[in-house]
Order: sequence, then structure tokens, then C-alpha cells
Amino acid sequence: MAQNEIEVKLQKEKQKNKCIKDIFSDYETKSNIKNAEIKGLNFVKKKSELGITIKSNEYIEIKEIWYFEKFLIERFKFTSINLKIEYEENTRKKSIDTEWRNIICYMAHKYPLAKPLLLMKSDIKIIENKILVKMHIKGADFLRAKKTDKELERVLKNLYGIEYKVELEEDIEEKEILEYEEKVKNIEEKAIENIMHASKEENHSNINSKNENNISSSSNQERNMANIQEFNDPDYKMPENLEGYVEENPNYIPEEITEENANNQEAKQNYIMGKTTKAKEKKEKIKDITANDGRITLEGRIITQEARETKTGKRNVNI
Repeated sequence: MAQNEIEVKLQKEKQKNKCIKDIFSDYETKSNIKNAEIKGLNFVKKKSELGITIKSNEYIEIKEIWYFEKFLIERFKFTSINLKIEYEENTRKKSIDTEWRNIICYMAHKYPLAKPLLLMKSDIKIIENKILVKMHIKGADFLRAKKTDKELERVLKNLYGIEYKVELEEDIEEKEILEYEEKVKNIEEKAIENIMHASKEENHSNINSKNENNISSSSNQERNMANIQEFNDPDYKMPENLEGYVEENPNYIPEEITEENANNQEAKQNYIMGKTTKAKEKKEKIKDITANDGRITLEGRIITQEARETKTGKRNVNI
């Protein structure tokens, strides 16, 4: 119903172009965007998308563009807004270099799945109609896979009316790489430390609970001990298949990671949460897995774990 309201207003005012403040009189703002002239509106019903073209003789701040788009989405329940700006000749506009961070924030609101905030740590160099984006963190391949560079080209065309070719590349100094690797290492060590601490607390709680049960049942056991006969069945024998009863290497004791051996790579590799695997499949690294490998075994450190109960009563464990 609200979207039809726009169509009615346009039909009444189609004789001449109107400003935003005339068509959308309930949009309250002090920005000069309210004086922008509406050149065209196109509603795509199938996508619930509104295409709008405006013309202005003054530069419109990028954040004000987002506020106006947000108003249209909330007021008329559109899924998305495709807004294009046409500036009159000789209009003074802020450069892309100056507005770079605002452009990235604008994209983060409109296209969050494209992860444009990764471009916050970047510099740009404009050569004619080509924009070279130098990223100071890893992620150029990821953004290209997300087609973030193509979305950026479309946003720049809508905001400035110029077609640019965007190229992403990583420009990371050795110092920044070392800082990044150190940060990742600290996160992993902290995660392992938290898991070990939680495991010790759980074991301590289980031991206390077991001791309490033993104390409460010890008196009953003593009273009934006289009536319990020793089991001496001559046909009893140990199970022939010991798999599941005896570990393959019962003398192996996992080495605990301490501050002294935290930097020792071998100590880290020997630390295993749980029992030694009995899997017969070949061990592979995740990066080496292919579609033709069939059954394989993965071995590594558990960084995080989460257990949840589904609606059907089953338990899912994510590691």
C-alpha cells in the first residue's frame, strides 16, 4: 500500500520535476539532499527495488545519501534502493580520496555480505579511470571472490557518474605480516588454554560428585558385603577383541603445554585432546583434500567446541 502511494504522487506531479522535499514531505533533514531534483523513479515490483535518479547543483554528503535510502526502506518497505546522482556542470565535489572511508562505510550498510570493511586498511591511487586499491591486510582474493570490487565500481558510478575500473592488491610490509601471525598465534594459545581450564574444572566437578556418591553408598555396601559371593565362573574369559578396551599405546602420556615449552613446536604436536585415533584411513591436511579422496582422517588441535541439543532431542557437536 505504501509503495502505491509513491506511484500516486508521481502521477500527480508528472507535469514537472519536483524536489525530494516535495515528493517525500515527511522526510525531515537539514541536508541539501532535500533540494535535489527527482529526475526519475523506477519501481521493480518483482525485486521490491526502487530505482531513483536525482540531480543536484550542490555536493551531497555520502552519509546523507544513506540516511535517505534508509528512510525509503523503512517508510515504504522496499528491499533495496538503487540511487543515482547527477551533478550539474561545474558543481564542486569532494574527491574519492577524501571520501574513501565514507564510501566504504556506505557499502558496509548496503552490501554487508561483500565484507567491504576489509578495505578500511587500504590506500587508493587514481590513474585516469582506474582506481588501484592497496590493502594493508590479507584478503584481496577473498574480496574478489565476493565481487566486492565490482560492487565498488557500481557504487562509484552511482555517486560520481563516472565508470571506474577497480583493482585490488595486497601491499603488506614484513612487520605487519609478523604482527598478524603473532596475533593469530596468541588467539590459538588462548583458546587452547581456555579449553584445558574448562576440562580441568569439569573433571574436578565429576570427581567431587563421584566421591559424594561413594560416601553415601559405602555404608550400604558394608552392610551387604557379607551377602555378596565372589564371582568365580570358570567359563569367564577376557574379550578376544580388545579394541575399545585397551589403548594402542597405554604407556603414552600427553605432554602438558607449559610456558617453558610453549614455543617448542614438537611439544605442541604431541599434545592430543582425547584418545589416540584408531582410524585406518590416511591422514591428510585440509588444504590437500580433493573430491576423489573418499574416507580420510584429519588430525590437529581443537580450537573451539560447541555442543547444542536439537529440537528432536539429538546433540550436535561443532568443533
